[in-house]
Amino acid sequence: MKLFILLLSVISGFTFSNKESWIISLALLIFIIFILVKKYRKNICFICAIIISFCLFLLLGIITFRTFQNNGEFIGIVISKNNGYMVLYDGFEKIYFRSKDINIDFLDIVKINGYYKNVFAYKPLESAFDFKKYLNNIGIGREISYTNYTTLFNFPINIEQIKLWILDKCNNDFCQEIVKVFLFGEKNYSSEIFLSIKNLGLINLISLSGMYISGIHYIFYKFINRWKDNKVSYCVALILVMPLVFINIDRMSILRVFIYLVIRCVLLFKGVRSSNLSIKCIPYLIIIFIDRYSIYNVAFVLSLIISMYMHFSSFYLYKFNKYKRKIINYTLFFFLLIPFNALFNYSINILNYIVGIALIPISKYIVLLMYMGLLLPKYYILNNVFQLYYTFLHKLDFKYLNINMDAFSQYFLVIYYLIIFLFLYFSEINFTSKKRLFSISYIAILLIKTLPVNNLIFNKVSFINVGQGDATLIQYGLYNVLIDTGGSLNNDIAVNSLIPYFRRNKIYKIDKVYITHYDLDHYYALDSLKQNFIVGEVIDYNTFNIKNDNKLLIYNLNHYYNNNVEENYKSLILYFKISEKYFLIMGDAPKEIELKIIKDYPNLKTDYLKVGHHGSNTSTAEQFVKFLQPKEAIISCGENNIYKHPSSETLEILSKNNVEIRRTDEEGTISYKFLR
Repeated sequence: MKLFILLLSVISGFTFSNKESWIISLALLIFIIFILVKKYRKNICFICAIIISFCLFLLLGIITFRTFQNNGEFIGIVISKNNGYMVLYDGFEKIYFRSKDINIDFLDIVKINGYYKNVFAYKPLESAFDFKKYLNNIGIGREISYTNYTTLFNFPINIEQIKLWILDKCNNDFCQEIVKVFLFGEKNYSSEIFLSIKNLGLINLISLSGMYISGIHYIFYKFINRWKDNKVSYCVALILVMPLVFINIDRMSILRVFIYLVIRCVLLFKGVRSSNLSIKCIPYLIIIFIDRYSIYNVAFVLSLIISMYMHFSSFYLYKFNKYKRKIINYTLFFFLLIPFNALFNYSINILNYIVGIALIPISKYIVLLMYMGLLLPKYYILNNVFQLYYTFLHKLDFKYLNINMDAFSQYFLVIYYLIIFLFLYFSEINFTSKKRLFSISYIAILLIKTLPVNNLIFNKVSFINVGQGDATLIQYGLYNVLIDTGGSLNNDIAVNSLIPYFRRNKIYKIDKVYITHYDLDHYYALDSLKQNFIVGEVIDYNTFNIKNDNKLLIYNLNHYYNNNVEENYKSLILYFKISEKYFLIMGDAPKEIELKIIKDYPNLKTDYLKVGHHGSNTSTAEQFVKFLQPKEAIISCGENNIYKHPSSETLEILSKNNVEIRRTDEEGTISYKFLR
């Protein structure tokens, strides 16, 4: 228990200075004080140790460390490597370094000549991976741009070369992708295999984790234990699993389990008995002292919650028989994982979870097959097994049973886990009335997070940040209309941006999709959207009819789409009123069409203008802006796009006419919410 309190005090101290997690930190601090007062109030030395550890890590959280090396030179050890970049550490500061050099690898020492600058990363698209935030969370604020670099020390074993050697055993790209996900735990957001399984909420099932390392170690242990005693079997099994650990050593979940197994092995040989809780806490403390920023690692937090739950719930589960215990255990696991599913997928699906639990043993043996397959010259024989398993997973499409929710705020997170803890506590002591109270509280929390109450109270128009493209969502109560889908050749906008945004807003169906015209950046994500989400009718300039929509009147102001073969001239110009506010969506319509609209609709007025053609100077004529006099103009464009949208000419016209300019490349998704 002492190591557990020490661990919590370290976490609480470091995260207390972080505005995104100070509520959680405060809750931990209150819990620590409660335990100290109740159990350790006479142990002054221990209380002082807790206070010192809290203050020390609070100080470490406040201070920003900078290297003492010269601006023109940096020498550091490689502590992490990924596609196109690596992280170097000199004992004071972690530095981000862009390089694809496969000869530089984990634990190499590199000397770089160059200059420091703040880390640059493009603003992420809606719901996409925020690389800059990720770097900040692992303690990186600067990168070094190099003129040249040299390797001062090469670690004898090159993990990158080993991975390439393993991938060379694959006979096709599919096999390589499967091995990367299963064996290397790589999260490649451009991989169709990865994205399809992520969209099913099964990514934790296929991604190599500490759970699989522990499982494979146990399989080896049980096999060897037939001939050798416990100590030898445990040690030999640990040696056998070490190569798999080593090629994933920079992953926190793998490192944690490996440290745990080593500690258990040492204690087993020494014959020392120790508290199971202490053994579980030691790896976390070691990892934090190696890298304090591990506290912000989701895998760290998730594994800590699960391991602590397994320890403290054992008293409650002990009174049940074996089968009931398993059912209750898996059910409680599901409830524990809900905030993390909300964070990554913005939805929960009980069937996906049940299937995931059922497939864990199979997945464990799939990983073991891949690992043992390293002894084979090629993966030819096993490739069919991988193909069959992936095909099976891909067909497990239960999206119709998704329960959508937005991510938990830190306030909700504290309340959520506190209710679960109190429920287990009062269940253990058979305090029925309190147990019932916290059951009702838990149900209330879930209802608040999952029921689309806001959608019934508010109407909402959102200009979704899809980069260089257009996607506008209209939420008219529970009726949902999407105007354009965005599109990119190297990014699945539907899976990576649109669907997560719909789920977060508790949307289960897009009733109508309007495609303004068939430029790639307006329609290309449509096919993927239809494959992965529930979509109603699709309407374009050939099928548009005002009678198509009897819930929300949407007008097309462009009657000249047959006069020109060029797509921009055909573009739908959609006009609608929602909560007494007028919106005009221009698509990519050029100035010629704008001037015709002035003549056709002399009384037209609008509050919000979605600027045509992403702010290009081919649209947004000054006469048109003066005629409309909108309050705000929304420009949907990609950050630093190659077309240089929006043009300075368009921005000047809007500013000169006192129109407030809002841009998705600067703000991200732009939303307007109105009472119904």
